[in-house]
Amino acid sequence: MFDIARFWLDKGVDGFRTNIISAIYEDPLLKNNPSSPHLTPSDKSLTIFFQKLENNFLQEESFGFATELRAVIDEFDHPKRVLIGESHGHESTLRQFCTYKGENGLHAVFMFNAISMPFKAKKYKEMTETFEKYFADPLIPTLVFGNHDRNRIISRLGGNVEKAKLLAMYQFTSRGIPFTYFGEKELGIPRVIIPFERR
Repeated sequence: MFDIARFWLDKGVDGFRTNIISAIYEDPLLKNNPSSPHLTPSDKSLTIFFQKLENNFLQEESFGFATELRAVIDEFDHPKRVLIGESHGHESTLRQFCTYKGENGLHAVFMFNAISMPFKAKKYKEMTETFEKYFADPLIPTLVFGNHDRNRIISRLGGNVEKAKLLAMYQFTSRGIPFTYFGEKELGIPRVIIPFERR
């Protein structure tokens, strides 16, 4: 895997977005996950498809892998490359992808809290304080307000353009890396439902 990374870094890529890095290792005995009453994941519960993700998610080895990958990335520093990771979990857990046992890991990890955040100033204040607590300088939080798994922002806000503008201002002026899903901020694209027979 690291040889493949070096190949692409030699070709001049700027870095990697590591998709679901938290699931790269699983229980060595391949134990089944416990059952859960939930079909879809949430910010509060690591469950999906009626399983609680205990034995195939956030294994200790995943954090070590992030530091190994960082060592490879750091071999290429003209210009420097970047590593962004996708995971779910509490901020204290996500932080371990960035710094683990004194070693540098990912430069940043997606934090999805804002996607389901109620549009209330107090909630955004609390979220910002939490991000600053766990990702204080030199770490940096990420500001992820939408992605392909969730409804478009403008639809979540009931089509309210003024709320969307305020949210964009917050996202792009807060300390952190802003991530936007194509079409959301620049075009305000709403959710489109494609009829089943046309899919």
